[in-house]
Amino acid sequence: MSAEALYEARDLHITYRRGRRPPVRAVDGVDLVWRRGETLGLVGESGCGKSTLARALLGLESPSAGSIEFDGQPVDHDLRALRRRVQLIFQDPYQSLNPRRTVGAQVQEGLSAIGVPAGEERVRRGVAALHDAGLSPADRFWRRYPHELSGGQRQRVVIAAALALEPEALVCDEPVSALDVSVRTQVLRLLVELRTTRALSMLLITHDVGMAWSLCDRVAVMYLGRIVELGTTEQVLGDPQHPYTKALLAVAPKVEQRTSARQLLRGEPPDAAAIPSGCRFHPRCPVAFDRCPVDDPHLPDSERGAACWLASGVERPAAAQASR
Repeated sequence: MSAEALYEARDLHITYRRGRRPPVRAVDGVDLVWRRGETLGLVGESGCGKSTLARALLGLESPSAGSIEFDGQPVDHDLRALRRRVQLIFQDPYQSLNPRRTVGAQVQEGLSAIGVPAGEERVRRGVAALHDAGLSPADRFWRRYPHELSGGQRQRVVIAAALALEPEALVCDEPVSALDVSVRTQVLRLLVELRTTRALSMLLITHDVGMAWSLCDRVAVMYLGRIVELGTTEQVLGDPQHPYTKALLAVAPKVEQRTSARQLLRGEPPDAAAIPSGCRFHPRCPVAFDRCPVDDPHLPDSERGAACWLASGVERPAAAQASR
């Protein structure tokens, strides 16, 4: 494991068995490095395995094959320490909070779990976390319940509960998708500020390529359980090599772009229990050719690459399909 890596996944597989039915290959051979101090974006459509991968990084899912290392040790080496050092921000803040407990009680809950005794130190850390999460003065929120808060305030409480443990990293799983558009920018700005003030590493899981462009240092594009493109944000989103990445960018809202000019993906992602042969994207790919249904391209072992025969320098034969 490289010295700068916080996490490293190698040939990671997570498969769900369903009796006699075909197994679901939710994560299907992922190689990924998440470095200290960086914000890594994990981008893709719903159902492509992003959240399952995140849960595996936190020790909430057990790999069927492959390995995950955190700080040079297997991820399950010390789960208690792992869950103090890495915290998860869920998509829906209302479902993340106990409606019967006050904000103050929930911000202190993690501190209690790691053995910080009740008293001034626990309250001090809870108040500091609320302040850093933008809920200040803390006494205005301390005794309130989740239903008394707005969606943006609830998400800030979730963030504060994570910050109270003073983690090294945050896994943010669609952290603003359940919020009103007017509130999203405020929460995203908060995450940017926390990265600096708290020296946090972040994994941002999103289907919004615009958010990834604004916040991330590097981007990994995931499709049907596998990383299909990887590089710096400027490389992946500024000069995409994989047709799937290009399709995601084509439908991203742009002021100057008309709807009729966008290239829409055809159909839905295939079932993870029936992954197509060859390139898993070929049934929806507008530039697929004869090799694509037969040979499975893999992501190059480099800082920048795409799992596509065209991106790998394979010349398209004359008999290639012009469109699908």
